[in-house]
Amino acid sequence: MTLDSFAEWCYRQRLEGVDINLRSFPSLEKDVLKRFKILCLRKGLGIACIGVSNNFGLPDPDWTQHVQMAKRGVDVAAFLGAPLVRVFAGWTPEGETDEAAWERTVKGLWEVAAYGDEQGVVVGLQNHNHKGLTKTGEDIVQMIHQVNHPNLSHILDTGQYCGSLGASGATPESIQRYDLYKNIEQTAPLSVFVRAKIYRMETGEEEWLDYPHIFGILNRVGYNGWVSIVYEGQEDEWTALPKAVKYLRKFMN
Repeated sequence: MTLDSFAEWCYRQRLEGVDINLRSFPSLEKDVLKRFKILCLRKGLGIACIGVSNNFGLPDPDWTQHVQMAKRGVDVAAFLGAPLVRVFAGWTPEGETDEAAWERTVKGLWEVAAYGDEQGVVVGLQNHNHKGLTKTGEDIVQMIHQVNHPNLSHILDTGQYCGSLGASGATPESIQRYDLYKNIEQTAPLSVFVRAKIYRMETGEEEWLDYPHIFGILNRVGYNGWVSIVYEGQEDEWTALPKAVKYLRKFMN
């Protein structure tokens, strides 16, 4: 999709805003960003979050490049008026220890959070499995505590905790074994943004994740923020996504 068709689709679905990755922009020149900002304004769409696909677990010189990438995401968010930038912790490179990658990640997150603080943009750390450094609720809590910067918050991805269906080889039964919902309970109080994974929407209701339970957790902690739809199913997007919009809206009362 182009930026124009993306904004138009969101408008036609009567969505309230957009969650967009840096990679979705054809360039980060100000003219391109300004055009998208005006387009969203005319469509009545808030720019909720700017995503960055970084990896702070890498050694230099890659580490420095990924820190600069995240800072560029902060700049873009500030220019567009988005309050939040989404970043990952990272992954341990082959041949290195988790401890070394963790230490680099703490340093990278602190540096970007401090930079975001100067620009008035919150930095949100998203949980991510697939051998990521923050694949459990405990990992997220520990990382945020260790970074210890007031401008670092949490973006909760409902399908990206260890053992969830986003993991390789995971099944609906494995959700209970790894206690996905316990991880969500652990980090929901820290969350300023939620990315709702959708896997199976053929019946009009998500079959793999228990969203009545998930929204019950969010309601108990008073969550009142954005919920972004992240589709990773096999049904055609054009038929699945409108059903996902309708389904998730049931929990927004």
